[in-house]
Amino acid sequence: MVPSRLRTVVGQLTCLFVVVSVWMHSIVGWRSLRGALQERTVSAELMASLEAGWLFGGVFLLLFAALLFSYLRNPTVPGGARVVRWAALAVGLYGVAAMIRYGGNPFFLVFVVMGAGAWFSASQRVSDQPSGR
Repeated sequence: MVPSRLRTVVGQLTCLFVVVSVWMHSIVGWRSLRGALQERTVSAELMASLEAGWLFGGVFLLLFAALLFSYLRNPTVPGGARVVRWAALAVGLYGVAAMIRYGGNPFFLVFVVMGAGAWFSASQRVSDQPSGR
């Protein structure tokens, strides 16, 4: 069995990775995409719609990091691990589906790594195991 401390460290690193990814996606990525769209004279309405969807992705990922961080701070909350695992599954499967959809683009491994890290962090801990009595 894997010690709880390792799961916590992996979870903390996953949180950090997600937060950095949100910054890269929402700030750096949108600026780059907006510039490219402006060069192609995309309508203001389409630009606003794309921005809303793009930034929603960042908000979702920030929420994902917050769920994982909250769980790591108090892993004994009933149902906490289950919520994190469901979110991790959604993020990881999105990465797999996007890789399939976009011809195996390795960029989408980012989501697989996020999901796997969170899932691992929220899987059963040694201290959660029944004592056998």
